[in-house]
Amino acid sequence: PTGVELAGAVAEIALKTLRSDFRNIDTKDTRVVLVEAADSLLTSFHPELRLKALKQLQALGVEVRFGAPVSEINTSGVQVGEDFVGAETVLWAAGVEAGPLARSLGGQAAIQTDRAGRIEVQPDCSVATHPALFVIGDAAKFVEDGKQVPGLAPAAIQMGQHVAKVIAADLTQKERPTFSYFEKGSMATIGRNKAILEAGRIRMSGRFAWLAWVGVHLVTLINFRSRTSVMAKWAWAWLWWDRGGRLVWDVEEGAPEQVDGDQKGAA
Repeated sequence: PTGVELAGAVAEIALKTLRSDFRNIDTKDTRVVLVEAADSLLTSFHPELRLKALKQLQALGVEVRFGAPVSEINTSGVQVGEDFVGAETVLWAAGVEAGPLARSLGGQAAIQTDRAGRIEVQPDCSVATHPALFVIGDAAKFVEDGKQVPGLAPAAIQMGQHVAKVIAADLTQKERPTFSYFEKGSMATIGRNKAILEAGRIRMSGRFAWLAWVGVHLVTLINFRSRTSVMAKWAWAWLWWDRGGRLVWDVEEGAPEQVDGDQKGAA
């Protein structure tokens, strides 16, 4: 989802937000290419939502390439399968590795890790060879019914709550409970009024999915003040296509200068 969201955001900023901010370049000529080694986008979503996400990206002007991995990145661009795609800017969003602490434990005292450095854990989130050692979140490889629990915040929160119950059970000499991940749903935002949402049998796309994404993120903020502040900023950005400040680089001076969003740049 990160790559899809990033491609949509870059296309929207280039083709909408910045199109009148520069005198010497035309950002409408920007080419945004999203490379996916698999045969479809967002493989964790229902096929119907994958297709809708693709159409929403294409509506933003994003070119999507399937079925070929990136084999090389250099200063001129990217090698995608047998094709070379010229690019000034390359953004990489292909997976997450575990932190250095988890990776450093791999191979020590029979602690098993996967290719990404995640530590394999038992059904109670403990390490097989160290029952008093618990690993949660994106540092843990927890497989349930043949499917790996995603390294997302909701999963980490549920794991943390479960480990607390396990410790309480140990203190009272009770049997350790088994962790079971409750999937609350998945979302991916693609751009302005563009998103997809899947929660059980509920599948949405477009404006309603985007509004749901906004609502969920506002609700999960810490307090009322934060929610109202973020909501006001998002509303302003939505109404005026505002993306905050611009960074303009003066080639002769060799130093960046921060300017207001409505000030015309000299790039």
